[in-house]
Amino acid sequence: MIRCPKNGLFALNLSHNDVTDMDIEKLLSVLKRNKIMSRLVLSSNQIGLRGCTSLGKLLKSQGFKPFWLNLSDNLINNVTATILADSLAKTLLHMIFYRNAEITTAGWLAILRRLFATARALKV
Repeated sequence: MIRCPKNGLFALNLSHNDVTDMDIEKLLSVLKRNKIMSRLVLSSNQIGLRGCTSLGKLLKSQGFKPFWLNLSDNLINNVTATILADSLAKTLLHMIFYRNAEITTAGWLAILRRLFATARALKV
């Protein structure tokens, strides 16, 4: 069973832990109650469509707003990149997706469009 400390976690690094879509769903069910998380590092795992869909739902929620998200070297493609782009939090300052070779121009454009829309809304 996964439990967060009473005050929550400030940062969580699970890189290189063979985290799968099923694992990420269990983890996110606990993290959704965490109001102070600022860094979530999930690089070099096996997170794909199901995990990114769950993460996207969590990022859209009111409580969970990390500033730093690292999903490098996972199973992210254009579909999952678009799901994540559509759920990007306005508080997200650092997003790292390198070594996801399945993301092509279409996936990067979805991410960029969302970033520009957010910047415009924030008048950055």
